[in-house]
Amino acid sequence: MRRQLEGHRRQPRSTCPKNLLEEAMDKPNGVLVHRCFRILNAKHMGLMITLVDIREEEFQVMELIETDIETERQKEIRENSGTPSYTSAK
Repeated sequence: MRRQLEGHRRQPRSTCPKNLLEEAMDKPNGVLVHRCFRILNAKHMGLMITLVDIREEEFQVMELIETDIETERQKEIRENSGTPSYTSAK
């Protein structure tokens, strides 16, 4: 067991999930995702945002983020209520 832990410590830092995430967020798509989260946070704080204010690619990413958040909320509700989850095939 100790040998396994020592081997784990020797792994380069670049394989650490946190480092991989930071590297991905520095790339153009990561910058886009970060920008979209900032826009969504501003919207939730009450800032009025219209389609004129954002680009199409930002809108598409925000749709994906909101859909994922809603999916997680519904999953949490099902888990907390004890109701079986049914997924429809698309």
